[in-house]
Amino acid sequence: MKIRSGFVSNSSSASFIISAKSFPNVFALAKHMISKREWEGVAWTIGDKALKQRVRVAEDQGMDPDTPICFNTCNEETHIVREDDVFLVSTCHNHDFDLYDAETRLSDERRVALEKKYNIEPGCWIELCFSDMVAEGWYWYPEYNLKGKSVIRNRGIPTYCDVHHIGNIELQDGTVCCPACKRNRKVTKGVK
Repeated sequence: MKIRSGFVSNSSSASFIISAKSFPNVFALAKHMISKREWEGVAWTIGDKALKQRVRVAEDQGMDPDTPICFNTCNEETHIVREDDVFLVSTCHNHDFDLYDAETRLSDERRVALEKKYNIEPGCWIELCFSDMVAEGWYWYPEYNLKGKSVIRNRGIPTYCDVHHIGNIELQDGTVCCPACKRNRKVTKGVK
């Protein structure tokens, strides 16, 4: 079931569901997507070879290979989270990840269960991008070796670093920082 891809209402985001039969875990899918991203590094991040190596090392050192992961891709961050026998992917449509054969559909029963889990209005799957669903979870950001979650808009907290122009993340201690420069922006404890 393809949720949203291509150019939709001024968005560069794409979301899709990948069968876990195609990849053994989140890290394997992430390494595939990183290799298709074709980045050799920009000022605030590392290149594909170094990023894949960081994922390999984390797995070798005992990190669960199904840890939800987030890494940069063009205009959107890529989020990958496993939901039993499928991976939910939210990413940028500007990259050809060559995953068409791995895409899958959900049964009606499974779709309803995920709608309840992520508080989605029934029937809104086509219009909804997974980024709104999955971004609120905790992710490992291998480019920066940080665990955190995307900053939710409208909470009075800066969502982007004005220096690196990338999304700030909320760390587990409640501070918000740019993952590249790690400058703390604001403590979020108690902010709603």
